[in-house]
Amino acid sequence: MLVEDLARNVSTGKQTDLVMLDFSNDFDKVNHSKLLWKFHQYEIRGSTLNCICTFLANRAQTVILDGEESASVPVTFGVTQGLVLGPILFLVYINDLPDKLTSRVRPFASYTAVYLTVGGTEDGKTLQTDLDRLAQLGNRWDMEFNPSECQVLRVTTARKVISTEPLNIPKITTEIGHIRPLLSGLHTNTPDLQDESIHSNYASLPCHPK
Repeated sequence: MLVEDLARNVSTGKQTDLVMLDFSNDFDKVNHSKLLWKFHQYEIRGSTLNCICTFLANRAQTVILDGEESASVPVTFGVTQGLVLGPILFLVYINDLPDKLTSRVRPFASYTAVYLTVGGTEDGKTLQTDLDRLAQLGNRWDMEFNPSECQVLRVTTARKVISTEPLNIPKITTEIGHIRPLLSGLHTNTPDLQDESIHSNYASLPCHPK
């Protein structure tokens, strides 16, 4: 767990660089067809997946202004935040973020913690590489970071903080809010992740999967 990992490093005199990532309108960005595909990949199928599909299906929204009502449009993105099921669906959607990363990743419903034990500047480069990878995954799954709500911390009891090149922030007290330059340029399209066959498979998943 995050707290245990931080406490363990502090007790042994190690430094942890921690990035708290916030997704923009996170619950609203969940793509229903891609979410169902992930359940299917996790071997959650049959009646359980059908119940989830039924929960998401046949949703529509309209706008009423001054007594005038717009045409109804289908809702194919987003999960309800006010229900117990909403955060669970969101966590399933981002559950594979830690895959193929060197840094530790702890997904939560409101934010995602990315952290790494730092012993030198090379570890900082590793953390930056992992952030780039997370941005690519976000692009693939219709999610994006909200830089203004992200934070960076260096957690250590040592008097001399290890200053890594990507973060380039020498003091803990001045690091809050410096995630913006760290994440600059991470929202560009990534051609190798734009596999149209994959996206078409998501969309073609039936509402009564086996």
